Amino acid sequence: MALPYSPRRSLMAHPAGTLSRLKSTRTKMAENSTDDLPERITVLAKDFTPAAMEFHRRNMSEKGYRMEGQIVPRQFQMIEGMGAPTNLFEGVEYYAVTFVRKSAEG
Repeated sequence: MALPYSPRRSLMAHPAGTLSRLKSTRTKMAENSTDDLPERITVLAKDFTPAAMEFHRRNMSEKGYRMEGQIVPRQFQMIEGMGAPTNLFEGVEYYAVTFVRKSAEG
């Protein structure tokens, strides 16, 4: 006669260390809570397709993000103090996609 399912008995039937691995996984998941994630993440790519696929590849929706704006080639510049801007990446344009945390929206 089979015994009814019991989580305790199930863990006891698994190899040693299973419980500590489960605790470790829970700890890692807690460390990656959405509270610790930045409000905005911008990813740069040389080509359109990798930039467009990044949202799905990294499961950004599950992490609480949405895509903001359009994925278009952009030139990036840096301003230090009151000086003139200087080109980043030697003036080469990159496709940029920005992900915004849904909880960051007003």
